[in-house]
Amino acid sequence: MRKAWIYFILALSMSFGVQAQTNAWGTLMLTQFEKEYKEDWGMEVDKPIFSPALEAMEGTKIDLHGYIIPIEGKKSQAHFMFSAFPVNMCYFCGKAGPESVIEVFMKDGEKVTFTDEKIWLSGQLKLNAFDPTSSIYVLEQAELH
Repeated sequence: MRKAWIYFILALSMSFGVQAQTNAWGTLMLTQFEKEYKEDWGMEVDKPIFSPALEAMEGTKIDLHGYIIPIEGKKSQAHFMFSAFPVNMCYFCGKAGPESVIEVFMKDGEKVTFTDEKIWLSGQLKLNAFDPTSSIYVLEQAELH
């Protein structure tokens, strides 16, 4: 009976044009951190340790459902931060970790209008384990869905 119910819900959602999308945040959130001393900074920084599953995703297209974190105010932007959590709970407010945000560069410089609502983005994943001044994840050639 349960299997029939699942098939019914799936068929119903497809009839309304709802597409199932894979949200990559779960895999991104598996990233661990270890302290590393940066001699040129004179201090320890958190170095990301990416899971094998995440490393296998580098360079591939991923989908993310999340919130725009604007870099230049609440206006249309082609380069911004994107978070698994709303602004009041995001990494930059001190309530989440760096594994919950990704730096976004939109395809062809397309600008996305700021919204407080969740949106879907897809793009090519790039990992950054070496530059502590940048995000540990970058979404390149991103497109709005």
